[in-house]
Amino acid sequence: MTKVSIIMAVLNGEAWIQEAIDSVLNQTMADWELIVVDNGSSDSTQDIARAPGDPRIIVVTEPQRGVSYARNRGLEMARGAYICFLDSDDRLPRNSLQVRLDVFENRPHCTVVDGRVDTYHSTFQTIVSHWEPKHNGQPLSSMLALSSDYFRGITWMIDRRALGSIRFREDMAHGEDFIFIIDILSSGGQHSATTQTIYDIRKREGSAMSDLDGISLGYDQMLEHHEQHPLFQPVRSLYIRRVRRILFRSYLKKMNLYQALRHWLKWTLK
Repeated sequence: MTKVSIIMAVLNGEAWIQEAIDSVLNQTMADWELIVVDNGSSDSTQDIARAPGDPRIIVVTEPQRGVSYARNRGLEMARGAYICFLDSDDRLPRNSLQVRLDVFENRPHCTVVDGRVDTYHSTFQTIVSHWEPKHNGQPLSSMLALSSDYFRGITWMIDRRALGSIRFREDMAHGEDFIFIIDILSSGGQHSATTQTIYDIRKREGSAMSDLDGISLGYDQMLEHHEQHPLFQPVRSLYIRRVRRILFRSYLKKMNLYQALRHWLKWTLK
């Protein structure tokens, strides 16, 4: 069995995918497979992905059905004992796979392992921010309350045994990664982390996080999903306050006072 399966969903990523693939080829741990799921690209994405000729890189073409569908397709194909993800415009530091595997080896009770995440300007020349998880253990209550102590995005490495039939919700465009991890941890999994950097994010215009209306819908869908969770009710009011504050500040930053006030009122009435 392959040690780690890395899943990359990509749509028209010719401008960035080479750097992402190179970051995988340069890993200090060589027992990996990279599953590139081309989500209906109309550019040279596939050609670039196939160019290295490395048998560990598997490229599959699918219709454009969204990132969750593409990631789920990758999960169906994955043969690794551990699963992780890489967006086509981001990159993995050289030790990203090994340092997370080391945590699994030293803490066999863990289900998911994370680490420091650095965010760069679009050219990867300057770090604009960094994030690191604050705790180890069972993070469900904190995550349901939208605490930033545990979650940064699809930066987690997952023990395949914890995955089961859990998949990304294909009806969601934002927050689907959050729910995916919540569902994995709901079976009793434990979180741990390394202090080393395991993921580099490229901050650029036009990314999914610039779609505030879509993000707002994602928070609505997450709320609906969380309402069924037994640990959610004690932290529901905290979730509401945090969403309200996030959306208010985000719309204000876009100079859209009307939408900022509308979302403040909407989430106050939840």
